[in-house]
Amino acid sequence: MCLNQLDVCPHDYEQMRLLVVRILVEDSGEPQASQKFWIEIKLTDENDPPVNLELDENFVKENSPIGTLIGSFSVQDEDLYQIHTYTIINQSPLLTNKNVFVIEDNNLRLAQSPDYEQNQFYRITVQAIDNGTIPKNVSRVLDNLNKNPK
Repeated sequence: MCLNQLDVCPHDYEQMRLLVVRILVEDSGEPQASQKFWIEIKLTDENDPPVNLELDENFVKENSPIGTLIGSFSVQDEDLYQIHTYTIINQSPLLTNKNVFVIEDNNLRLAQSPDYEQNQFYRITVQAIDNGTIPKNVSRVLDNLNKNPK
């Protein structure tokens, strides 16, 4: 039951590192013979992908200088001690100047000063990659950058 019903017995290294399973073996002889025994199954850790890519702030005033901090990225990861690298993989195709944003460490900064009259909002796609063996990633489209708060 445990091996094919994950909700009954999770196979997640971060939650449980060892499964103990009781096995019943029966034959169909006369008289019927049976044997019960326990086995231990040790789980090995696998790299889990990061999830919930977030940007804590998503606005910047027009004519802000190059290098202005817009916000900081974060992700959640079940694996301990992961280091995440953030990358812009696409910027809005409507932009007249493509490289308006740059990521330094986990911070989104301006690479060009935005002009509200040219573009009222921007759209970028950001990817976070972990440093696990066989790295895993998560991507997210962020809309309404440069939208002035009320």
